[in-house]
Amino acid sequence: MKLIIAVALAASLLTSCSQTDETDNRDQNYFHIMQLIDQGQLKQAQPKLIELPDDYKESRILKIYVDTKLAFEAAASANYANYAPTLTLFKALPSNYEGTYQDLISQLYIDLQATIGELELQQIAAYVKERKFLEAKNVINSSIFEDAAYPIISQYLEIAGYKPDYANRIKINKALFVNIPEDYKGVFSKEINELRQKAIDYIVQTIKDKKYIKVREDTIIIGASKDITNPTYNALQNYAAAKYFEEEQSEEAIILSIARIEANYDGPFAAEIKSIQKKYRSDVNKIREQENRFRNMEIIKKDDPQIGMTAQEVENSTWGAPDRIHTTESKYGTREQWAYDNRGYIYFEDGVVSTIRSRTK
Repeated sequence: MKLIIAVALAASLLTSCSQTDETDNRDQNYFHIMQLIDQGQLKQAQPKLIELPDDYKESRILKIYVDTKLAFEAAASANYANYAPTLTLFKALPSNYEGTYQDLISQLYIDLQATIGELELQQIAAYVKERKFLEAKNVINSSIFEDAAYPIISQYLEIAGYKPDYANRIKINKALFVNIPEDYKGVFSKEINELRQKAIDYIVQTIKDKKYIKVREDTIIIGASKDITNPTYNALQNYAAAKYFEEEQSEEAIILSIARIEANYDGPFAAEIKSIQKKYRSDVNKIREQENRFRNMEIIKKDDPQIGMTAQEVENSTWGAPDRIHTTESKYGTREQWAYDNRGYIYFEDGVVSTIRSRTK
């Protein structure tokens, strides 16, 4: 019996020593891998990472990083399709990752966007040219990039193939005059502006035909004037409403409608609009003064960072100045990453915010 106990104890000690040695070896290998990655020797690091289990420290994250980086470098192509393996690998990274290598992962994201992001836009444009709107939208939906233009492009793709009947006209006008910023100058801005002009021409003709109620119905469905980004569209909608209320003999509604049109408006029916504004000048001015007071009160409040902000506007926002800034120069322009330890990351393209990635709480 004593012999059995002695043998068991010796075996236990040997197992313990073996496990300690194995842990020490893994630690050494892990440290060596980190050194190789820091030195840019990814091909040497890749086989060593395979030897480590995924649940050992952050081996899984490092494996995905190294595999993605090597696939990206191997592709080195002007063909978007060639980067499919790279994008698939990167998608395996947790979107809310905040570990030791978050700066490394963020820099990889910037590098991928600088090269693949442009090719992705070209692929979308090629699909649109062929009127393959669904395929173009699928590219956006599967993209790893949080491009500032993608929500706008999605809006355009949603309406590009529509026939301008009544049901579709409402969707088209809401996309063109509410959802898509008036000052948008990115991909498909020419096509978007052409659709806007067609919509405005239609409203002008409808007003000329004195079908004010038809224009007013569209306005009610689309939304309030404050949501409309195009001054001409806003003016025409409110002028049609004022003419409708003239027929209804509702003076208060006429004043409210005409006050929503900018004083310096000079588009279609400008002379007629100015004539009504002059008639109700005193009441119109009171409404505008009241709206300006509310607007000034809103300006005083600090806003959260938004797509399209400048660096100064971000510094004046609720996020303030960053903890670190990383800058990347490429043939596509200058990209900056502002890192906030407690908030997340803000990405700039040529001085304007293109992506905001908040930390999960």
